[in-house]
Amino acid sequence: MSTNAILLPQRALLVSRIPVLSQSLAALLSEVMYAPSLVSVGSSAEALAYLKSNLFDVVVCDAGACAEDLEALVMSAKAGRKIFLDMECDAATSRTLRLLGADAYLSWALPTDEMRRILQSVLAGKVWFGRPCVECPAQMGASDHGGRRLSRRQRDVHRLLERGCSNKDIADALEMSPSTVKIHVNAILKALGATNRTEAAVYSRYGLRACATCRLCAEKAAPAPS
Repeated sequence: MSTNAILLPQRALLVSRIPVLSQSLAALLSEVMYAPSLVSVGSSAEALAYLKSNLFDVVVCDAGACAEDLEALVMSAKAGRKIFLDMECDAATSRTLRLLGADAYLSWALPTDEMRRILQSVLAGKVWFGRPCVECPAQMGASDHGGRRLSRRQRDVHRLLERGCSNKDIADALEMSPSTVKIHVNAILKALGATNRTEAAVYSRYGLRACATCRLCAEKAAPAPS
Protein backbone atom coordinates (compact mmCIF):
# COMPACT_ATOMS: atom_id res chain seq x y z
CA MET A 1 0.00 0.00 0.00
CA SER A 2 1.12 3.56 -0.67
CA THR A 3 2.78 5.25 2.30
CA ASN A 4 0.48 8.20 1.58
CA ALA A 5 -2.70 6.16 2.11
CA ILE A 6 -5.41 7.85 4.14
CA LEU A 7 -6.29 5.77 7.18
CA LEU A 8 -9.93 6.75 7.49
CA PRO A 9 -12.50 4.97 5.30
CA GLN A 10 -12.72 1.21 5.55
CA ARG A 11 -15.60 0.12 3.29
CA ALA A 12 -16.41 1.26 -0.22
CA LEU A 13 -19.34 0.62 -2.56
CA LEU A 14 -18.61 1.01 -6.28
CA VAL A 15 -21.51 1.46 -8.68
CA SER A 16 -20.72 1.16 -12.39
CA ARG A 17 -21.93 -0.94 -15.29
CA ILE A 18 -18.49 -0.80 -16.93
CA PRO A 19 -16.29 -3.55 -15.43
CA VAL A 20 -12.96 -2.14 -16.61
CA LEU A 21 -13.73 1.24 -15.01
CA SER A 22 -14.80 -0.42 -11.75
CA GLN A 23 -11.54 -2.36 -11.72
CA SER A 24 -9.37 0.70 -12.28
CA LEU A 25 -11.26 2.67 -9.63
CA ALA A 26 -11.03 -0.23 -7.17
CA ALA A 27 -7.27 -0.25 -7.68
CA LEU A 28 -7.09 3.49 -6.94
CA LEU A 29 -9.23 3.19 -3.81
CA SER A 30 -7.00 0.37 -2.60
CA GLU A 31 -4.11 2.81 -2.76
CA VAL A 32 -5.76 5.64 -0.85
CA MET A 33 -7.82 3.72 1.71
CA TYR A 34 -6.60 1.66 4.63
CA ALA A 35 -7.32 -2.08 4.28
CA PRO A 36 -10.43 -1.41 2.17
CA SER A 37 -13.34 -3.79 1.83
CA LEU A 38 -14.76 -3.14 -1.64
CA VAL A 39 -18.18 -4.10 -2.96
CA SER A 40 -18.82 -3.58 -6.67
CA VAL A 41 -22.30 -3.58 -8.26
CA GLY A 42 -23.54 -2.79 -11.74
CA SER A 43 -26.72 -0.79 -11.11
CA SER A 44 -28.26 1.76 -8.79
CA ALA A 45 -30.94 -0.77 -7.81
CA GLU A 46 -28.27 -3.16 -6.52
CA ALA A 47 -26.51 -0.29 -4.75
CA LEU A 48 -29.69 0.85 -2.99
CA ALA A 49 -30.33 -2.72 -1.84
CA TYR A 50 -26.86 -2.87 -0.27
CA LEU A 51 -27.26 0.56 1.32
CA LYS A 52 -30.49 -0.48 3.07
CA SER A 53 -28.64 -2.90 5.31
CA ASN A 54 -24.99 -1.83 5.16
CA LEU A 55 -22.98 1.24 6.05
CA PHE A 56 -20.17 2.32 3.74
CA ASP A 57 -17.46 4.89 4.34
CA VAL A 58 -17.33 5.70 0.63
CA VAL A 59 -19.92 5.33 -2.13
CA VAL A 60 -18.61 5.90 -5.65
CA CYS A 61 -21.20 6.00 -8.44
CA ASP A 62 -21.21 6.28 -12.20
CA ALA A 63 -23.53 9.29 -12.48
CA GLY A 64 -24.53 8.39 -16.01
CA ALA A 65 -25.66 4.91 -15.01
CA CYS A 66 -27.48 6.19 -11.91
CA ALA A 67 -29.03 9.37 -13.30
CA GLU A 68 -32.56 8.53 -12.19
CA ASP A 69 -31.50 7.59 -8.66
CA LEU A 70 -29.02 10.31 -7.73
CA GLU A 71 -31.10 11.63 -4.84
CA ALA A 72 -31.85 8.16 -3.45
CA LEU A 73 -28.18 7.20 -3.59
CA VAL A 74 -26.99 10.37 -1.86
CA MET A 75 -29.61 10.04 0.87
CA SER A 76 -28.98 6.31 1.35
CA ALA A 77 -25.22 6.78 1.65
CA LYS A 78 -25.86 8.68 4.91
CA ALA A 79 -22.60 9.89 6.46
CA GLY A 80 -20.36 8.15 3.94
CA ARG A 81 -18.36 10.13 1.40
CA LYS A 82 -20.38 10.38 -1.81
CA ILE A 83 -18.37 10.56 -5.03
CA PHE A 84 -19.88 10.67 -8.53
CA LEU A 85 -18.11 10.21 -11.84
CA ASP A 86 -19.31 10.88 -15.36
CA MET A 87 -18.08 10.64 -18.93
CA GLU A 88 -18.51 14.40 -19.34
CA CYS A 89 -19.15 16.56 -16.28
CA ASP A 90 -22.01 18.94 -17.03
CA ALA A 91 -23.31 21.97 -15.19
CA ALA A 92 -26.82 20.62 -14.55
CA THR A 93 -25.63 17.40 -12.92
CA SER A 94 -23.03 19.32 -10.95
CA ARG A 95 -25.69 21.69 -9.54
CA THR A 96 -27.98 18.78 -8.70
CA LEU A 97 -25.27 16.86 -6.85
CA ARG A 98 -24.18 19.95 -4.91
CA LEU A 99 -27.74 20.59 -3.76
CA LEU A 100 -28.21 16.95 -2.78
CA GLY A 101 -25.06 17.02 -0.65
CA ALA A 102 -22.64 14.94 -2.68
CA ASP A 103 -18.94 15.37 -1.92
CA ALA A 104 -17.40 15.20 -5.39
CA TYR A 105 -18.18 15.12 -9.10
CA LEU A 106 -15.37 14.28 -11.48
CA SER A 107 -14.65 12.66 -14.81
CA TRP A 108 -13.61 9.14 -15.75
CA ALA A 109 -11.28 10.81 -18.27
CA LEU A 110 -9.02 12.39 -15.66
CA PRO A 111 -5.41 11.17 -15.66
CA THR A 112 -4.80 8.49 -13.03
CA ASP A 113 -2.46 10.63 -10.93
CA GLU A 114 -4.94 13.50 -10.87
CA MET A 115 -7.83 11.24 -9.94
CA ARG A 116 -5.76 9.70 -7.15
CA ARG A 117 -4.99 13.16 -5.77
CA ILE A 118 -8.65 14.18 -5.86
CA LEU A 119 -9.80 10.96 -4.19
CA GLN A 120 -7.27 11.45 -1.41
CA SER A 121 -8.55 14.98 -0.88
CA VAL A 122 -12.21 13.95 -0.81
CA LEU A 123 -11.56 11.01 1.53
CA ALA A 124 -9.78 13.42 3.84
CA GLY A 125 -12.97 15.50 4.09
CA LYS A 126 -12.70 17.98 1.23
CA VAL A 127 -15.44 18.68 -1.29
CA TRP A 128 -14.39 18.68 -4.93
CA PHE A 129 -16.40 19.94 -7.89
CA GLY A 130 -14.80 21.23 -11.06
CA ARG A 131 -16.39 24.19 -12.79
CA PRO A 132 -17.83 23.12 -16.16
CA CYS A 133 -15.90 24.93 -18.88
CA VAL A 134 -17.79 25.38 -22.14
CA GLU A 135 -14.68 26.93 -23.69
CA CYS A 136 -12.62 23.79 -23.33
CA PRO A 137 -11.65 22.76 -26.89
CA ALA A 138 -12.22 19.13 -26.02
CA GLN A 139 -15.65 19.90 -24.57
CA MET A 140 -16.58 21.47 -27.89
CA GLY A 141 -15.40 18.42 -29.82
CA ALA A 142 -12.34 20.10 -31.32
CA SER A 143 -8.74 18.99 -31.10
CA ASP A 144 -5.36 20.59 -31.53
CA HIS A 145 -4.69 18.54 -34.67
CA GLY A 146 -6.16 20.25 -37.70
CA GLY A 147 -9.58 20.99 -36.19
CA ARG A 148 -10.86 17.43 -36.48
CA ARG A 149 -14.16 16.86 -34.72
CA LEU A 150 -15.96 14.02 -33.04
CA SER A 151 -19.65 13.99 -32.19
CA ARG A 152 -20.76 13.86 -28.55
CA ARG A 153 -21.50 10.14 -28.88
CA GLN A 154 -18.14 9.49 -30.53
CA ARG A 155 -16.41 11.30 -27.67
CA ASP A 156 -18.22 9.02 -25.21
CA VAL A 157 -17.01 5.98 -27.14
CA HIS A 158 -13.50 7.41 -27.40
CA ARG A 159 -13.15 7.94 -23.66
CA LEU A 160 -14.11 4.32 -23.06
CA LEU A 161 -11.59 3.22 -25.69
CA GLU A 162 -8.97 5.15 -23.75
CA ARG A 163 -9.85 3.13 -20.66
CA GLY A 164 -9.33 -0.12 -22.52
CA CYS A 165 -13.00 -1.05 -22.86
CA SER A 166 -14.02 -3.66 -25.40
CA ASN A 167 -16.84 -3.03 -27.86
CA LYS A 168 -19.10 -5.10 -25.60
CA ASP A 169 -18.16 -2.99 -22.55
CA ILE A 170 -18.88 0.17 -24.53
CA ALA A 171 -22.19 -1.18 -25.82
CA ASP A 172 -23.30 -2.06 -22.29
CA ALA A 173 -22.19 1.28 -20.86
CA LEU A 174 -23.75 3.46 -23.53
CA GLU A 175 -26.80 1.29 -24.14
CA MET A 176 -26.20 0.73 -27.83
CA SER A 177 -25.68 -2.35 -29.96
CA PRO A 178 -22.17 -3.75 -30.59
CA SER A 179 -22.65 -3.07 -34.31
CA THR A 180 -23.33 0.61 -33.58
CA VAL A 181 -20.24 0.76 -31.39
CA LYS A 182 -18.22 -0.71 -34.25
CA ILE A 183 -19.51 2.01 -36.57
CA HIS A 184 -18.51 4.70 -34.05
CA VAL A 185 -15.07 3.16 -33.52
CA ASN A 186 -14.42 3.10 -37.28
CA ALA A 187 -15.56 6.72 -37.56
CA ILE A 188 -13.22 7.68 -34.70
CA LEU A 189 -10.27 5.94 -36.32
CA LYS A 190 -10.95 7.77 -39.57
CA ALA A 191 -11.44 11.16 -37.89
CA LEU A 192 -8.25 10.86 -35.86
CA GLY A 193 -6.17 9.31 -38.62
CA ALA A 194 -5.50 6.32 -36.36
CA THR A 195 -4.84 2.83 -37.71
CA ASN A 196 -6.01 0.95 -34.61
CA ARG A 197 -7.77 1.31 -31.26
CA THR A 198 -4.52 1.87 -29.35
CA GLU A 199 -3.57 4.82 -31.52
CA ALA A 200 -7.06 6.27 -31.13
CA ALA A 201 -6.87 5.88 -27.34
CA VAL A 202 -3.54 7.66 -26.92
CA TYR A 203 -4.77 10.50 -29.12
CA SER A 204 -6.29 12.01 -25.96
CA ARG A 205 -2.80 13.16 -25.03
CA TYR A 206 -3.21 15.79 -27.73
CA GLY A 207 -6.18 17.53 -26.21
CA LEU A 208 -9.23 15.34 -26.77
CA ARG A 209 -10.12 15.04 -23.09
CA ALA A 210 -13.73 16.19 -23.38
CA CYS A 211 -14.51 16.91 -19.76
CA ALA A 212 -15.33 19.99 -17.73
CA THR A 213 -12.73 18.95 -15.17
CA CYS A 214 -10.06 17.76 -17.56
CA ARG A 215 -6.41 18.71 -17.38
CA LEU A 216 -6.96 21.40 -20.03
CA CYS A 217 -9.28 23.17 -17.57
CA ALA A 218 -7.50 22.24 -14.34
CA GLU A 219 -6.48 25.82 -13.59
CA LYS A 220 -10.10 26.95 -13.99
CA ALA A 221 -11.52 24.26 -11.73
CA ALA A 222 -13.08 25.69 -8.58
CA PRO A 223 -13.84 23.64 -5.47
CA ALA A 224 -17.37 23.77 -4.15
CA PRO A 225 -17.92 25.50 -0.80
CA SER A 226 -17.16 23.12 2.05
